[in-house]
Amino acid sequence: MGLKGLASLVQEFEEKADFLSAAKVEVAASRVVGEQTQSGISHSEAALALIEDHGLKTLEAQQVELRIREKGASVMRPAAERTRHAARLKELLAAGLTLPPLSAAWADWTRIMPLSGRPTTVWDAPGYKGPTEDSLAEYFSLLCQIMPLLRQAAREAVGVRREAIEICNLVFSSVNLPLASHQRSAVLMYDWLQSEDPWGGPDRQKLLVGCCAYRTHRHFELTRSFGYGYTDTFTVLTVSLDVLAHAGDIEQAQRLLKCQSNAILAYIKGEFAPGCELPCFLVRVAPGLTCMELDGLGVPSFHPAIQKIFVQCGCTDSRSCDQLYNDSEEFAVVRMFERSSEDGQHRAWNSLYFKAVLCAGFALTSSSSMGNEFVGVDFVDGLLPDHPSMTDSEMRTSSYASARVLVAELLEGVGRVDDALLWARAELADRWARNNGPSQARAGRIVGRCHAARGEHALSASAFDASMHVAITGRFLLDELLAVRGRALAGRKAGGAAGHWLQVKGEERVSEVLKRMQLREEDRAALLRSLEC
Repeated sequence: MGLKGLASLVQEFEEKADFLSAAKVEVAASRVVGEQTQSGISHSEAALALIEDHGLKTLEAQQVELRIREKGASVMRPAAERTRHAARLKELLAAGLTLPPLSAAWADWTRIMPLSGRPTTVWDAPGYKGPTEDSLAEYFSLLCQIMPLLRQAAREAVGVRREAIEICNLVFSSVNLPLASHQRSAVLMYDWLQSEDPWGGPDRQKLLVGCCAYRTHRHFELTRSFGYGYTDTFTVLTVSLDVLAHAGDIEQAQRLLKCQSNAILAYIKGEFAPGCELPCFLVRVAPGLTCMELDGLGVPSFHPAIQKIFVQCGCTDSRSCDQLYNDSEEFAVVRMFERSSEDGQHRAWNSLYFKAVLCAGFALTSSSSMGNEFVGVDFVDGLLPDHPSMTDSEMRTSSYASARVLVAELLEGVGRVDDALLWARAELADRWARNNGPSQARAGRIVGRCHAARGEHALSASAFDASMHVAITGRFLLDELLAVRGRALAGRKAGGAAGHWLQVKGEERVSEVLKRMQLREEDRAALLRSLEC
């Protein structure tokens, strides 16, 4: 019917004084243009105005309002808007209305978010001291308790809706895994993901089968209507990286990334309303897979899948990446969400961060196809590594690498070792970034390689040891492998000088980590051969 047809229908229902039907059409219009876009929000507000202005008090009217208020109270919305909707939502629930299991799960999740340092408004609360090891352990414990509601929702659904909810549950099971970096959180999440409940046990076959069944044309609109932050959960979360971190299963991670990247490409080419899916994939999911070390492991690269998406978006250099952020409809949604704590120290969805990740991510993944020649590095000189804009309170809870880490690795790649050290050290010095184990471990490896390049071998060995400690504590297997391998390669070049390992010990340590990773034999052999490069 299109928006014009829906507008005519609203007018027709209003002329007939059928204001509830008019409100329902406004809700439908918000879905057509994208519920998280400014236009979509305007349609939702128009639906609320029809209900409120005409005093619609029937159960059906209240259920329509409940659904709108629930989305309005989402963490994605600005604080004042979220507070307004949450207050009315509380009144509706007190009056006897109930949220369906999926909505109840997201509401519970929103309530426990301050334990992890989200949203930015929590930093303005008197006495709030930020996430701690104890609060993060509590957060993950409560997060696991939300999962029965999600499973209940799947049991109560049928057909395609049930498929979509089950896929959503599989992907959401490991949400925010990078934050499980302290011992208690790490043990809790490792044991949880090893159990039968979330992924089907240690071989994760339920996860793989479920995710490979995802089809954009079949599931996208459904998962967007009820998923994580009311976006398509499958494409915006880091499940492929979670499998790498949790089990070190490179083959499964590659299959999952292929499913996710194919879904994003289908979204770009399809006629879907703008949303957060593309920005979240490029800024949350992709950074952890841009790591140049992965290209040196002798296994198939993760970079081509990500580079293909950049190409589809028209990115050819840092200027076009900047243009993607400034001009595209998809990024208009996240531009609308940009916010900050009152002191400006904690920012979410912030533009400088997103642009830095896009530019650095493009350069890192493009280098693989250009013989390790980096493109588009000019943007770096306008950025400050210790500025609050170079961290993001939304992304540091869920992405495997920050803007600082990507920029540091890019600078290392073009030979600006001193600048790379400056950026990597800024990440390590950031008090709140320290809760993200994978980003810290990667920054530590950059520091180790840079010190080795400057001939500072004692400092290099110490940096690699610190990176290993972070990875081992958080049970991030891939990061442990990369730290051990990095130390072994540095030791080999240094001839075992200044505390570095001799070649034999380095190979022994790498072999020990590989035994704990769930790998195909050809991948295991390739990883061992990579030490000889």
